[in-house]
Amino acid sequence: MRPAALALAALLAVPAAPARAASTVLGSQDFNIIVGYKLWANNWLTWIDGTATNPRYESISMSGIANNINTTLRYKRVFTNLGYMATSEYEFPRYRNAAGTYIDARAKRAEVDWNLGFMAVPQLGFTVGVKSVEQKWRTRSNAVAGAGTFGPTLKYNWTGPTAGIVGSGAIGKGFSIYGNGAGGIMNVTLDGSDIGSAGYESAELGLAWKAQSVPFSGSFGYKFQRISTKLDRSGFAEMRGNDVTSGYVLGLNLVF
Repeated sequence: MRPAALALAALLAVPAAPARAASTVLGSQDFNIIVGYKLWANNWLTWIDGTATNPRYESISMSGIANNINTTLRYKRVFTNLGYMATSEYEFPRYRNAAGTYIDARAKRAEVDWNLGFMAVPQLGFTVGVKSVEQKWRTRSNAVAGAGTFGPTLKYNWTGPTAGIVGSGAIGKGFSIYGNGAGGIMNVTLDGSDIGSAGYESAELGLAWKAQSVPFSGSFGYKFQRISTKLDRSGFAEMRGNDVTSGYVLGLNLVF
């Protein structure tokens, strides 16, 4: 089952709740402003493309921290959200490719999400939006481990429309189960030049809690994101590079 479908199925399994059930996620007044921060302790499994004479993807992975700042405005059933995520530089473990060359790779990324949503019922809503992912890479290669210098920074960018679902189900005493899922298609560029296309999907599922006397809410869950890239390059026609980021996410919000 796809991540977005899994999140939806989990939410639908929660018994129906009163209209105030969604208040742990989007607030309980006619108009709300939510300012939030999320810390994502994740593992980033990604790829480096080969060359025309060695058309394959090398998979590398590393754990790290991503920081996300987001703001949501809601008026009754309609809401809009803007989020920005950034990471420090990941220093991936050295690997040796098929040619016997040592490869060192370092990368960092930033992501921007904008969504417009509508709550069809208090527990379930739908969104459309735009997502942009930027990754900056530096690599070095040499026959001797650790030798050589890092080359120029390469900037990859994925941009495209998305559609998704959001929801929550109350379980009592200010707690609720929350979830969201999204998917879309993206155009891929390298240093501003088109190089291919990609499919995007993500899902997050967890537990949220809202304080009754102060404008604060928190959440803890698990988030999964995958970008599957197809390069317009000779020899790579049937190959896809999978970029998968997954891990636990902690959220803190001020709800006004």
